[in-house]
Amino acid sequence: MLAKRLRRVTWPPQPDEVEAMLRSYKAMVSNIAQGFFIRGADRDDVLQEGMIGLWKAIRDFKPKSGRSFDAFAKLCVRRQIITALKAAMRPKHRLLTDCVSLETPILEECTLGETIADNSSPGVLESVIEREGLVRLFGGDGHMLSSFESKVAKLYSQGYSYTEIAKKLGCTTKSVDCAVFRVKRKLRAQAVAEAV
Repeated sequence: MLAKRLRRVTWPPQPDEVEAMLRSYKAMVSNIAQGFFIRGADRDDVLQEGMIGLWKAIRDFKPKSGRSFDAFAKLCVRRQIITALKAAMRPKHRLLTDCVSLETPILEECTLGETIADNSSPGVLESVIEREGLVRLFGGDGHMLSSFESKVAKLYSQGYSYTEIAKKLGCTTKSVDCAVFRVKRKLRAQAVAEAV
């Protein structure tokens, strides 16, 4: 049936003929695409690459070459998908292919997206202070935070800005920033240890 349609196609095909050919050969492209997997891509992405290969076959086919269009189209579709596969595996695309969905569950009760801080909700330090209170954070054995980290965390929990904390403690804002980072890291580590 496809061969009969091709006999009526003039080369180079007109836009309406190209559309008809793309629709007619979509099942063939889908069958070829099923045999490939591109890391970081959906099935539809692989099919789309195959359709690009089909479009290139329609564009570049020379009827006088003696080859059948079907064989040429299959070759172009496979080559396009393989080219996309190789491109996805290049080191410069590693960030895209190795990324993790924000919907990935990391604990039984939450996903990765839910753990990322947003400005509208309290951060790790604020959450611990609200949940556990200052006694747990600063009391007990005292080994969890250094003296400086403890002072910074107390002022930070009271709502002081980095600049205000730096002035009160006689240090730089960068020191305050680093101390807050270390406190949050220690709290996260402790939360993970307690969850296990």
